[in-house]
Parts: sequence; C-alpha cells; structure tokens
Amino acid sequence: MIRRRNAILLALGLIAPLALVDAPAGAIDQDLVVSTAAGPPGTAITVSSASCEDPVDENAIIEASLYVGTAPDQQIAAYGSGYQGSVVLTVPDWVDPDQPAVIEASCYFFTEEGNDDFLEYDPVAFDIEPGIGAPVQVRTFSRTELLAGQGLIVNGSCGPDLANSFVTAAVFEGTDQTGKELTGIAGQGWAEADGDGAFELNLIVNDAFVGFGIEGEDEQVLDIVTEEVPMSIEPGDYTAFVYCSTNDEESLLFLEPQPLVITGTAPTGDIDLVNEADTRNVTLSGTCEAGEVTGGFESYSFAELRSGLVASGGDAVDPHNRFEAAVAAATPALPDGRPAHVVRAGDADRILSDQSFVDIAAAPDADGAWQVDEATDFDEGIVMATAFCGDPFADGFAYDPQGVSVQVPEPTTTVPTVPTTVPPAPPANAVQGTPDYAG
Repeated sequence: MIRRRNAILLALGLIAPLALVDAPAGAIDQDLVVSTAAGPPGTAITVSSASCEDPVDENAIIEASLYVGTAPDQQIAAYGSGYQGSVVLTVPDWVDPDQPAVIEASCYFFTEEGNDDFLEYDPVAFDIEPGIGAPVQVRTFSRTELLAGQGLIVNGSCGPDLANSFVTAAVFEGTDQTGKELTGIAGQGWAEADGDGAFELNLIVNDAFVGFGIEGEDEQVLDIVTEEVPMSIEPGDYTAFVYCSTNDEESLLFLEPQPLVITGTAPTGDIDLVNEADTRNVTLSGTCEAGEVTGGFESYSFAELRSGLVASGGDAVDPHNRFEAAVAAATPALPDGRPAHVVRAGDADRILSDQSFVDIAAAPDADGAWQVDEATDFDEGIVMATAFCGDPFADGFAYDPQGVSVQVPEPTTTVPTVPTTVPPAPPANAVQGTPDYAG
C-alpha cells in the first residue's frame, strides 16, 4: 500500500519527486494518452497512462491538471488523481477560449522497498472552444480584503451537472493561481451545492485549531491531551481556491481562483477556556469590542470517545489527492504523535448527532470583558469552545478555538477507625475470715 507520509509530502511539494537509481526498470513509461485535444466547456477529457495503473495495491498514482492562461497569470481549471491509470478532467465554462490551455500530468510509483519512481509526462496542448450561453460556473466573494481572523462569504454555482456536489474553499499563501505550490494554508470552508448546483459557503480566514488525544483502558482514563494552536497568519497576498468534487470524488472542477489581501490581524487570541481543578466547571472568558459574543461549547465524555462517536482527524482524507491532502495537512497530530480530533475557528455552527453542543451568548461589559460559565454532566472528557466577537463577516472576527480536559477524581472512601475496647478487670474473689473490731 502507499506510504501515507510520502504521499502527503509529495502532494505538498515538500520533497523532490526524484526517481531513485534502483527504481524498477520500465516501471513508468512516457505513454500518456489524452482522449481529445479540443472541446467547449463541459468537455470531459480522459487522461490515461497504461504504465501508471495499480488498482490492486494502490501503489501507482496518476495526477493531471488543466491549466488556462500564461504565466504569471496561469490558473487551474480542473484536477484529477487516482489509482486506476486514468482520470477525467472537465472543462469549466468560466475559462476564456481565447487563452491557451495545457494539460500537465505526472505519475508516482511507490514500493514497499522504498524504490519510488516519478515521471512528469510531456505537456499536451488543449484548445478550448467557445461555449453556448453565459457561464454559470461562477463565484462571487463578499470581500477580497480582510483581517486575519475574519471571514468572507462565497456565492456561486458548480453548474447543473454537478448538482448536490461537495464544495470546498481553501486559502493559501501567495499569488500562484495554479495550485502547483500549496503552502501556508490560511483557512477553509465547505458547503453542499443544491439541486441546481448553486451554493453559499462561509469561509473563515484563521488557521488556529484545538485538538485532543485520549488514552484509556477499559473504563479507566489514562491520559487526556489537549493542544491549542493559535492563529499564525501574517498580512500579505493570498489566493482562494474554490472547487466542486465530482461524483467519483477523484476529479475536481475549479471555479476561477481569487486573489485575497490580508491587511492586518484581529485579536483572535483574546479568549481563554479553563477548568476549575477537580470539578466539572468550565469558564470561557475574553474581550470583545465588536458586538455580542456567540458560538458554542462542544463536549465529549470519555464514554462517547470510546464508543467511536468522534473520528480522528488525520485519516479521513485520501492523501493521493493533492488539494485534499493539502487541506488535511493543516490537521496535524498532537505532539506525541497521537491522531487529534480537531475543531477550527469556523466550526461553531456545526452540531453533530450524539454530541453535547451548548450555544454561547454573552454581552460584553463596558470595557469589553465577557464570561460564560458551564458544567459538564460527566467526570472524564473534554470540552472545546468556538466563539465569534461580533459578526466575523463584517467588522467582527472568529476567536482561536479553545479546549480543556475535565478529570474529576473519584471520591476516596475513608473507613472509620474503631478504637480497641479493653475489657474491665474481673472482680476479686472474696476471702473467708473473722473480722476484728476495736473497742
């Protein structure tokens, strides 16, 4: 099977994709086949390689992208990857037919022995022909300049052919709109398109998260680890990618990438969640000068964690998809390597079944200070909190998520000490005799 770590590092461009000297001879050939060299929007392009196919052991991955325009303004339009030796790229309708287009593909081949191989196929030119009617696969951003910690709203459409598809938006550092170098992820959001392909997506630009790991044996908690990672986004130029996943989940149709400018940083760290030692009581407090404070507490007892109601954060995404892997890589494990369930800054509206979720509502004092007190109904578990100061899609912002463990020790039973009772001495035996009296 493919080694997950190598796949993610390759996907992120963090290790050089070089063929080793002892790579299997002839493992990958320059045999790329493109089903068509021209077509209007909606054209499905099958990109295949007979030598880059391994559906059984999943050790060979073909990856292909459709790019439009010329550097430095080149943009990604479609992407696909998979183990079947072929992928399908669909031409979106927002692309300019007067601009040049090219298909670029590569193959990664992994072996258990570490003899990994890599090949970039020769680029193939593609002629985008004019479409019929106005484009529908478009998107609008509520704003393109904002503070780190704030949010924006993306409205758009994947088109009727991608009705009910899953939509992802991710913000990365830099101005590259090809997605070839995905580094410095600064936020992400998700939505589901409706029956016509339309969607509205909330995107919070905040890379802070809180994660937890837990160890237990039978019903006994051995250790609970909670880690809060604050926001680290610097002002500068960023790019937002919005893409719709096709039904096979191996192909992504991109809407036009959008440049963003982060103009400064909101005070997202002005918040703290603490647990009163050896009790069920938790207190969330902070400062806010942009309006009311809203959000939610999310809590999990140790019993819920053991029953599998919470999925660990790292293994839910197939790492062979470069874009999905880049988003997943923003969910690191805890310092000791254990997988972490992760809550992010934009998750306050997420309510899942069989989990305790309590809304947060607080009115700050005149100096901006606010506080919310809660208590768990369990003795062992974790509590996480996500909160917003005012409206994050206007002048407010999303606080850094908070997390804390709750571990109430079992009461100790004291056995009362019973003093030792000393039996009284037996009475003396009477002595027979004749008493003498004076007088």
